This record gives sequence, structure tokens and C-alpha cells, in this order.
Amino acid sequence: MLLCLQLLWLSLLGQLTPVRPISSSGNFSASIVRKSISQRTDRDSRDRSSRSEHRVYYAIFAGRKEVMEIHFQYTDMMLQLGLVTEVHVWDFTNGNTSNSDYLSSYMRNTKLAGYRVFVKSMTQINHRPIENGRTTYLWYSFYEHYLNNKRYLPQDILIKADDDIVFVDISSFQAFIEAVANSTDKGLHFPNIINNDVGFVVQYDRIHGAPELQKWMAYYTVEPHQFNFKRLFNNYLPHSSRWFDVYLHYGIKMSAPITTWEDGAFTKPEFAQDMHRVFLRNPSLYLHQLHNSELPRRVIFNQRIPINMYAAKFAVIRDIYRLFLEEHCCDDEDFLGAFPTLKNHSHIVHSYHAVSHLASYLQYEQLITTSSILSEYLEMAIDLVAEFRKQSNGYRLKQ
Repeated sequence: MLLCLQLLWLSLLGQLTPVRPISSSGNFSASIVRKSISQRTDRDSRDRSSRSEHRVYYAIFAGRKEVMEIHFQYTDMMLQLGLVTEVHVWDFTNGNTSNSDYLSSYMRNTKLAGYRVFVKSMTQINHRPIENGRTTYLWYSFYEHYLNNKRYLPQDILIKADDDIVFVDISSFQAFIEAVANSTDKGLHFPNIINNDVGFVVQYDRIHGAPELQKWMAYYTVEPHQFNFKRLFNNYLPHSSRWFDVYLHYGIKMSAPITTWEDGAFTKPEFAQDMHRVFLRNPSLYLHQLHNSELPRRVIFNQRIPINMYAAKFAVIRDIYRLFLEEHCCDDEDFLGAFPTLKNHSHIVHSYHAVSHLASYLQYEQLITTSSILSEYLEMAIDLVAEFRKQSNGYRLKQ
């Protein structure tokens, strides 16, 4: 495991923009750090006075302590490398004192100025209630803040992340951000998410020699399912609504998960474990194959995607959040995941930029109690940060 981590670091550092090939062998951790610092130096030398320069705001739906202690390792590095302007920690612990205390303690003790914490407030909704008269909404303040706060300029970028993002490919992060900044699309941009049904289909075509991917593709493409996943992607065939389920949810047309509600990947802890095992077995090789694939780097998709992480410019975010709060509140997973079925805009999946989503709510308990996956991600994050600190010694990082 340590060798794989060293290989991953070596691969990641130096690959921010553009994404250059990652070696499938070598010191993983050291490579990531070295290349990241090198490109940070390059960015520091550029003229930063341009009015068109965008800021990047990374917002986390926080947070369970056992996953946030991993997630914070990556956001610390993002801030120190100047990859993000601020990290917004939204305390949605909803009465869990232990988790809330952990977030508060981390915010008090961090030496990085880029963190901001937001405490959840139960807000009355003045818009037309759609969900059977429900008048309070746990996450309303999140969407209202980014819709209405004028400090965020149209060219600035928002990244929304679930608390259980337990790996972020730092080497391809800047390429992902620049792709979003340069995009004229009016939809949401997604990384290639590990343990996500759409990410699984994208990874299947790009990650070779993984029996777990073969197993689950066979499971969903033979009887009784017989799904034809490639018909869902614009890269292969034009979008046609007859290839996916549509149902009415509070009067809104919504698409079901591409692996269905009843037997979907999100319901299966064993699916999560297999997807993580493919990555953790050899992270260097995994990222090498994603970065060097000859298949499309941008995958256009018009169906529901689990919203574990996404990004967009604020000009787009405000249009989407306004539609959500004023007309389709309050199931954000349904609305944002199925947004293309409401508007003539597509989701964009960036196949080269990998992140790991630990588990859905139906996978979570079994995954963390019966496997070593969580501890392996924590070990990886700690090793990456240790290598980062060693290689950045003497380099003045952003504080």
C-alpha cells in the first residue's frame, strides 16, 4: 500500500495544467507533491491583476468526523497550493454534537485563513411549497447564500462536495477548474466519481484489468436488467428519452438512477467496496489510465447523476439555484441530478479527474463496519500530506 501511495504522489504533483501522463510506476506521493509545487510557482509568476481572473470556492456539506478528517487533508493542500480561494464548511450535522464539536475544533485550530464555517439555520420557505406543505428545509440556507450573495462574481467557480469525498486527484484538479472556467455550457461539471453509477460506466471503458468492473457491468447488462448504458451518453448515440425511466415527483419530470431505484448501485455496499478496491489496489495505475485514455475527456450526459461533487461558474449556478428554490424546492438530489430532463442543458463528466465518494446512505454503515476501506483512505491522505510537507519545506506556501 505504501509503495502505491508513493507512486500516486509522484504521479500527481506536476500535473495540474494540462494533465500530463502519470507514470504507472514510481513514487506516487512524491510525484504529486513535486509537480503541484512546481505549477504553483508558475502560477505565482503570472500577472494576477486581470479582472477576468476567477476565484474558486469549495463548499462542503459537512460533516461526519470520520470522513471529514480525511477530506480536510485535501482541502488543506488545495488552500496551500492556491488551487482554491476559500473552503466553505457548512455545518449540517443537525444536532450531532460530536460531529459539530469536531468541525468547530478544526476551524479554531487551523492556521489556514481560507476556511469559513457556516452554521445551518432552519429557514421558513416563502416560495410555493411543493413537498406536501413542508415549510422548513435543512439545506435551504446553502442554496440561498450562493444564489443571492453578490460577493461571488459571474466568472467565479463554486464546487459543491459531499462530506465523504475521501480522495481528490490534486494533479488534475487545476485542469478541471480551467475547463469549467473556459466552458460556455449551462450545465453542471462533474469529476469522474468513484462509487457513483455514472462514474462506473465512464471508468469501465478506461480502467483495464479490473475484474470488479467486469462483474458489475455483467450484472447490469445481462438478464434481468439488460441495460444499454452507452445509449445514455451523447458521445455514443443522441439522447432519447425512451431510454430511461421518467416519473412525476411533485409534478416534475425526473429521471431515475441509471441503475434503477430498486436495484441501483447506490443500494449495494458490495458495489462501493468493489469500486474502491479497484482504485486502492493500484492508484498510480488507475490514474495513469484515466489521464492517458484516448476516449473523450468530456463525457456529455443527459440523465440523472448523483451529486457527490460538481462545479460550475456562478453565472450558471445562480440560474440553476434560482430555478430550484423558486419552482422545484426542495429535493436537491432529484432536481440537480436530473436537471437535463427539465432544461435543454447537459451534464459534463470530466473523465480524467478522479475523486472518491465513500458511500451512499444505504452503503455507509456496512462499508465502514465490515471493510478497511475507510482506514486505507485515511492512511493514503496522511501519507500524501506528509510527503507534501517534506517537499514544500522552505517553499513559502499560502497561509
